[in-house]
Amino acid sequence: MFKLKITAVLVALLLSSGCSFITGSPPKALSRNPEPQEMISPVLIYTSNCDFQKKIDGIGLIGARTAYPAAYAGEAVCKALNAELPGAMDAVGVKAKFKLREVDPKTARPLTMKEDARAVGAKYVIALGEPGGFDGYQQYGPSVGLHIRLYDAESGEYRGWAEVEYPISLRDFSSRGPAVEGQRIGADIANTLARTMLKRCTEAYPYQCAKVGTFRLAEPRDAYGK
Repeated sequence: MFKLKITAVLVALLLSSGCSFITGSPPKALSRNPEPQEMISPVLIYTSNCDFQKKIDGIGLIGARTAYPAAYAGEAVCKALNAELPGAMDAVGVKAKFKLREVDPKTARPLTMKEDARAVGAKYVIALGEPGGFDGYQQYGPSVGLHIRLYDAESGEYRGWAEVEYPISLRDFSSRGPAVEGQRIGADIANTLARTMLKRCTEAYPYQCAKVGTFRLAEPRDAYGK
């Protein structure tokens, strides 16, 4: 029964992510509104408040040996990302305003997006999901993942979506708190997102964007972002 529950969760996550091996091909890269070469600045960026306490407290005895490090990994990356983002945006000349928020289980769309964006003069909004640690299952190794969503602040339209995933070793997150690997991943996400505000990757597959160092924002397929 436990394995069946795990499998069901994995299938649900994969279906919501729009993975290419389920749909046959990845969603097309975003080609307009904004144009791939258009600089997104100023931009309003919503980030997680990194409150993992409830998640950590909810870990049971079954699987705790790996579940705790996975949760610690998500928290460490979350806090490192929030700390690195302002400097990363400044370094590339992007004017960014940041707003912390709690995870909403019903929708990824920021509820006060239009008002918040208008206050800072931002045409577009980036909503970052809460980094999630995965402790591995069968052939899938441990990882930390994050969803990035782009919204048109004026129309409210959900414009683009990207999924970021980094393989990890649970040994690097054996205790709660800052971790060298968490800092590295957080900084890499922040710097890549900053470069993405200057130019979006339009390659056919997300993995091809590693060579240009930007994220591939694609046409969204997940209902959670709408």
